[in-house]
Amino acid sequence: MSFSRVNYGQETNADDVAQFLHNEIVGKTIVITGVSPSTLGSEFALTVSAHSPKLVVIASRDTNKLNEVVKDINAKYPNVDVRTLQLDLASLEASRKAGQELASWEDVEVIDVLVNNAGIMAVPYKESVDGFEFQFATNHLGHFVFTKQLMPKIIAAAKAGREPRIVNVSSSGHRTHGMNWEDVGFHGGKTYNMWDAYGQSKTANILFSVELAEKYGSQGLYSYSLHPGMCIGSNLGKHIPMQEIQDFLQSDRAPEPDADSIFKNLQQGVSTHVVASFDPEIKGQNGEYLLDCKVGDDTRKKAYAMDKGNAKRLWELSEQLTGDKYD
Repeated sequence: MSFSRVNYGQETNADDVAQFLHNEIVGKTIVITGVSPSTLGSEFALTVSAHSPKLVVIASRDTNKLNEVVKDINAKYPNVDVRTLQLDLASLEASRKAGQELASWEDVEVIDVLVNNAGIMAVPYKESVDGFEFQFATNHLGHFVFTKQLMPKIIAAAKAGREPRIVNVSSSGHRTHGMNWEDVGFHGGKTYNMWDAYGQSKTANILFSVELAEKYGSQGLYSYSLHPGMCIGSNLGKHIPMQEIQDFLQSDRAPEPDADSIFKNLQQGVSTHVVASFDPEIKGQNGEYLLDCKVGDDTRKKAYAMDKGNAKRLWELSEQLTGDKYD
């Protein structure tokens, strides 16, 4: 039986989706953050590299790990142009400079797909070099600043009729906690809970996509957020004992205890990345939140994460905190 959208689901493999959407990937320039060996980022990079993109740019803090992924891609797909970019999302200055560096590459005239894939989960309280709660700084503010620098090349793709996309990788963890509007820093850690802070940052990822679609949809930009699922081997949360994660998932604070009872492998985890990045079928649902290769129904997403008023409020707060204002 041939693969089609009717096969989209929790156990769908990214390779099958990419093969189905092959023509949408060919010739595209794709930027991916949070890439290191044996992660969602590297799995997505390898998956799309099988389908003749024009350029794949992989970004992460650790250049040695980036080079390992390049070696892997080159071994499997020697004709693919893959480049690395050092990106430390925990620093606004580093995020800004990384974006500016990529924006300065004269031979890269457009960016077709930006996947803000990097993220951390449920770390003990600490502050970034800029004084922000670390999960909010890394998962949202760093990407907000990085994305801003790339907007001219993304909008250039839109003007050329290439229908560019910005994909923000979120999580069902957004259901644990919305925006802590009175103090996104949890009062200097005094009211900090690592799962609440993670939930806030993942809510921010969704709201970022909502507002990107609202502000730039009329110019031909599409933006989506997604939940990849609970993935074995992704290295996310590797600092947390598995028993502690399982206890959380089985507690009354779990975001989706039934829906996330099945753990995915990396191929199953990045299948939704591929749909969000390339499937033309979802163009009419700009700004939406996806999971299991489909737009999530209302039972799988919190209304506060899709609220346009909240999205606008977060955008304005992010500009205020970072000092970076989008055109």
